[in-house]
Amino acid sequence: MYKACNMVSIITFQSAREGTGKSTIIANVAALLAATGRRVGVIDADLSTGNLHYLFGLRTTAISHTFNDYLLGMCSALHVACDVTPHLQLLQAHMPVSSESGRVFLLPASSNPRDFRRFLRQDYSIELITDGLLELAQQLELDVLLIDTQSGLKDELLLTLLSMAISDTLTIILRLDHGDYQGTGVLLDVGQTLGIPKVRLVVNQTASMIDPAQARTQVEQTYHCPVLAVFPHAEELAILGSADLFVCCYPAHPLTEHFHSMALALLSSVSRPSAGDHAY
Repeated sequence: MYKACNMVSIITFQSAREGTGKSTIIANVAALLAATGRRVGVIDADLSTGNLHYLFGLRTTAISHTFNDYLLGMCSALHVACDVTPHLQLLQAHMPVSSESGRVFLLPASSNPRDFRRFLRQDYSIELITDGLLELAQQLELDVLLIDTQSGLKDELLLTLLSMAISDTLTIILRLDHGDYQGTGVLLDVGQTLGIPKVRLVVNQTASMIDPAQARTQVEQTYHCPVLAVFPHAEELAILGSADLFVCCYPAHPLTEHFHSMALALLSSVSRPSAGDHAY
């Protein structure tokens, strides 16, 4: 099993099925971590969809290299990294304490289905995920690297397992849906087998009539695993879709406070403390 270097904390996100809101949570948490002065890397390793860049206002036409290209040896990881920090200016204006040193670097995946099919047909070097991403973290002086993997364990199995194996923390997103329960148990078993230091759960899209405290207790007792956050369903988020970052568009919304809480919970995995931590 590979371990991350001490200079960067790697957090991989997984879910048993699609539609859990995994990418939305990653993007919004990344923005809030940057608002406290962290240098954050975000990798869209869900090559089957390739849509994380939309949340950061990055047009497909503005992307010259993708994470797909990097895995196929067509460019360096540094050439893929896009600084999407300017998209967070609205968020910075609403933060009680913020730091201009915070940055978000996104490594987007291709949204072209042909590129995904080409990836499935070709081999890539394991070192691109292990040593390669750690080298990128050093080059960009990252505090934390967030990896969005494909939901479940299917087409991108090797890529998903490698991403999990180099992680300090595996964060599994689930809904209170019977279809998610069994798959989440499988992911927990995989995380334990890989020896990932921390495995955490996030409950998303809960109905308004469900008490968050009871939901947290229920899930923690079911899986014997800590729950980082419980996110209620929000109509505004459903309407916004993947068009933008929720925390930037609705900085005073109650759901944004839930994103704040989750970012705070994840700060324990970030190597370098920041004076902006008390902003939450």
